[in-house]
Amino acid sequence: MSDATFDLGAFSKVPLTFVETDTNGNLVTPEVTPVVTSSDETVAVIVDDGAGNKSVARVAATAGSVTITATVTNASGRVATATLALTLAASGGGGTTSEVADITIVPGIPS
Repeated sequence: MSDATFDLGAFSKVPLTFVETDTNGNLVTPEVTPVVTSSDETVAVIVDDGAGNKSVARVAATAGSVTITATVTNASGRVATATLALTLAASGGGGTTSEVADITIVPGIPS
């Protein structure tokens, strides 16, 4: 499990990248698509562009905070989870084939 924080500030959206590793720290291939959720969809929601790319988008112009969670459940039943705590200011506008042991959520450039 990994945890991180990110300040979205007054921006409206940030893309997410998921880095999945096995117990030895090797990248897991092929990539596994995690289930991604928002702790409060009145603050921010997960947006999928249809090509599998995910972003977090603010819902309201008010300040707030939300936790984004990414989860992979392996065929063995082992679960890997990562969280990203987002704060929002008020806005006017090649590895080995293995099972996932850890996920890191990497926020992209806000827009």
